[in-house]
Amino acid sequence: MRTKCVCVLITLSLSMICLGQDATALRNELLILKQLVGKTWIAESKDPTGQMTLHNLLKFEPIHNGKVLRIYMECPELKFQSDGFYYYDPDKKEIAFLNLGSNGNFSAGNVKVEEGKILHYGYVTFSDYKLEFRNTYEITREGQLLDKWFSFEDKEWKAGHSRVFIVKQ
Repeated sequence: MRTKCVCVLITLSLSMICLGQDATALRNELLILKQLVGKTWIAESKDPTGQMTLHNLLKFEPIHNGKVLRIYMECPELKFQSDGFYYYDPDKKEIAFLNLGSNGNFSAGNVKVEEGKILHYGYVTFSDYKLEFRNTYEITREGQLLDKWFSFEDKEWKAGHSRVFIVKQ
C-alpha cells in the first residue's frame, strides 16, 4: 500500500512538472519567438565609453495562456529594468510589442523575421525626443543570442549596442 502511494505521488509530481513545462505554449502567431522562451539569458558587455562592465539579464515568458509573451530585462549597474509585452495585432496582422523602462523611456513597434533574424522595429520615446530603431535577435549554432541595436539618426542607420547572450546554467 505504501509503495502504491509513493508511486501515485511521484506520478502526480511528474505530471505537474510536465504540465508546467507546457507553459511555453504560444499562440501560433508568436511562434517565431519560441526559441527565446523558457530560458534565462545573460550577457556581459561594456558601456558606450568602455569604462564600465554591464551585466544584462533577459527572460521571455508566456502569459495569458500563451496569447502574450512577457519580456523582462535588467542591468544592475545602470539600475535599469524593463518589462515588455509581445502580442498579435489582428488589425495589422503582425506581432506588436510595448516595452516600458524604469528610466521612463518606452518603445513600441512590431516584430518579424528578416534574413533569418528576429527583427524588432519601431520607436523609442525618451523624455525629450523620439527615435526610430531596429533591433535584431539571432540565435547562433552554438545557442548564443546575438542582440544588435541600430538607430536612425542624422538620416542614416547607426550601430548601437551589440551583446552576446548565453543561457544561464
